[in-house]
Amino acid sequence: MVQERFMSVISQLFQYRIIRCGGAVDDDMANIIVAQLLYLDAVDPTKVMFSRSM
Repeated sequence: MVQERFMSVISQLFQYRIIRCGGAVDDDMANIIVAQLLYLDAVDPTKVMFSRSM
């Protein structure tokens, strides 16, 4: 149940073009982030993407 809610939140963030990185960025995480950015760009290339590090 908790995992389903977590995935629902992540999916909703992704719909708003927000990509969450919950840890260190290693090679695998970097590949996932790049894949998500490429997907979002392919879906709607007119929308602006911002990047922020915390």
